[in-house]
Amino acid sequence: MHAKPISKFPASALVVSRFDLTDRSAWSGIMHKIYEVVTKEFAEVVPCDRLGYPKGLLIGAENRLLALLGRSSYWRAGTARYYAGQIQQRIASIETDWDVAIVIDSFMVLPFLKLHKPVIYLSDCTKTQLVELGYPGFDHVSAANLRSLMAMERLAYQNASTLVFSSQWGAESAIRQYGVAAEKVMVVPFGANIDRIPPRDAALLDGPWRHSSKCELLMIGVDWTRKGGDIAKEIMESLNRRGIECRLTVCGCVPPYPPDPNIRVFPFLDKNKPSDLRLLEGLLSEASYLVVPTQADCSPIVFCEAFAYGLPVTTCHVGGVPEIVTHCVNGFVLAPKAPAEDFANLIASNYQNQEIYLGYRSAARAAYEKTFNWTHWVQQLRSIVQGLANS
Repeated sequence: MHAKPISKFPASALVVSRFDLTDRSAWSGIMHKIYEVVTKEFAEVVPCDRLGYPKGLLIGAENRLLALLGRSSYWRAGTARYYAGQIQQRIASIETDWDVAIVIDSFMVLPFLKLHKPVIYLSDCTKTQLVELGYPGFDHVSAANLRSLMAMERLAYQNASTLVFSSQWGAESAIRQYGVAAEKVMVVPFGANIDRIPPRDAALLDGPWRHSSKCELLMIGVDWTRKGGDIAKEIMESLNRRGIECRLTVCGCVPPYPPDPNIRVFPFLDKNKPSDLRLLEGLLSEASYLVVPTQADCSPIVFCEAFAYGLPVTTCHVGGVPEIVTHCVNGFVLAPKAPAEDFANLIASNYQNQEIYLGYRSAARAAYEKTFNWTHWVQQLRSIVQGLANS
């Protein structure tokens, strides 16, 4: 098991986010978890969140004009100046003399923000990478809007003291596309956004998964298409055709198919509700594999959560995914367009050899304990803050 923080870090932090830092569902719960672990580790933490979107009559008129011109109303200097002003107003009323600002995946607050203190920017990618992936919301970005986005992101990176990405994939984009000095960019993987981590023996030796007569495939995601739902369904069907009794549990979305006795569906689970969180943990504890053949992703938190439960992951080689799941060690990573039969072949040969399968579970849990946990993350952040203080 990973070590617990030893003591409070003698530094205070301003934590900035456009969203509610207490919301367990925003950005897959990453913001909430960062806020939680930083609060436990640092001497004092001051939230500066729920910034929302720019408001006002003038801003509304500008946005309507931009929409008519086919331009983004968000990735522009006016938006960044609005956020900078909002944050400066908030800071003016804060009595705490904080030492470092931690900005969570809200690059548009940074271009014109002057804090005169070290600023750490946290994210799982550069936004141009989302454009390249065709990620929802970034899948139809015009050339003009892309130029605006890149101009704002470049200013944001210049205005930060350190950039911390969850993968080398994201870090390399900041260095390559924006010319950020390599020594200014760090990589610290995220952890699992669940509260109750099962004992190691339950994950590896005798958890609920051990007592199921079926090969239980679990798919978690809010977007059936992007998360590879059709492929997951075909994998389940292929395994059943081979005589491996198999069920697919879908959590977070609804398959666009008629009801199927081999598919169990939980349309939406809200981590802000204890009952829903317990249900999610139960699904993880009884599964044989997490199957998310994602077509566009950065650093899926659900993979870290699966590893905490000793759950091998079946997925695709996109974004920072290969930095989490190691092919044929703690899961399977194939090309996004790989046939479902290829995935099914790997699962079938793995599942039918108990010794090999248990080795995958052990490797998954080891990855969680060594790397993909929030204790490791906050200790790395602490070192970064100490380095900024000493520079």
